[in-house]
Amino acid sequence: MPDMPDTAAPPAQADVVEELSDRVVRILAPNPSIMTGPGTNTYVVGGTSGGRVAVIDPGPDDAGHVQAIRDAIAGRPVSAICITHHHADHWPAAFPLAAQLAETQDLRVRIYGRARRGGFEPTSVLPHAAIVAVDDATLRAVHTPGHASDHLCFLLEEEDALFTGDHVMGGSTVVIAPPDGDMARYMAALEHLRTLELTRMYPAHGGVIEDPGAMLSYYVEHRHEREHEVLEALAAGRTTVQAIVERVYADVPQPLQLVAHFSVLAHLLDLRDRGVVEAFDDSGRLLVDATASVPEERLPQAAGGEEAPRAWMPIPPPPEDWEAAPDNPELPARIPPLMQAQFRPAGGET
Repeated sequence: MPDMPDTAAPPAQADVVEELSDRVVRILAPNPSIMTGPGTNTYVVGGTSGGRVAVIDPGPDDAGHVQAIRDAIAGRPVSAICITHHHADHWPAAFPLAAQLAETQDLRVRIYGRARRGGFEPTSVLPHAAIVAVDDATLRAVHTPGHASDHLCFLLEEEDALFTGDHVMGGSTVVIAPPDGDMARYMAALEHLRTLELTRMYPAHGGVIEDPGAMLSYYVEHRHEREHEVLEALAAGRTTVQAIVERVYADVPQPLQLVAHFSVLAHLLDLRDRGVVEAFDDSGRLLVDATASVPEERLPQAAGGEEAPRAWMPIPPPPEDWEAAPDNPELPARIPPLMQAQFRPAGGET
């Protein structure tokens, strides 16, 4: 497995305003955990001449953190609160923050997101490539599904810098948890980001990434290596997600092995969609189901026209029973049915 490129040091203390560039300040939320690392990074962008700013990922609904964000705003008007995705470590503070700002400024505060998901309901839905109105900065939305179907990154065009949310993180890799997470879409979005010629990445967790090209290459190579390890495990007779995790993630601490089950399942579902593996029940019967796809006649609706990458296609509706686990917003509350399936290379004996 390749080594992850170095990143800048993560924030050291919660609710301290840190200036990262002429247009960007960061405030760490006080929500450290095994999934969030030091916590969620909140960013305030733009307004260098006293004009409008945007807040990206205000984080959990914590009164002290909301006040720290307001301290970073420093009385400037806020036109946008931008949420990268619906996981609950990113958005709950948006609504009390917007309510407080509405009492002190005439400018309407819009809460932007890609879709209504997981209890998050943006006041304005952002299509791919939309521009968010701030002063002294240009923020362009980039739809990057995979970690979450509604995931957005935000490109700061003046700096060729990208606010990556959880699509790329500083110092760790990302969990892909079906049914909302999708490995094929995740890989397609990574490849799209590699075309942007970025100079810096601002992740929602961890330190600033000063070599985006190297980190994106590492992320792609890491996922290809994991896929190879999953296929090796299958060839060795490890046919269940549990058995594959025990082989591939043997050196990973137990709490993270639970998370690894979902990423392994995401790899297996991607391989299944590509016809590389098949799924069977305990009786050896082939499991066949209809997979969601975008009809060809709908492709022109995606930004970029008929040749738009899969990452930019319309967001599929969530499963009717979709809800997040109460103790981990990145995982589903209900175990996906195929988590218990037997997987084998396609065309093999049953």
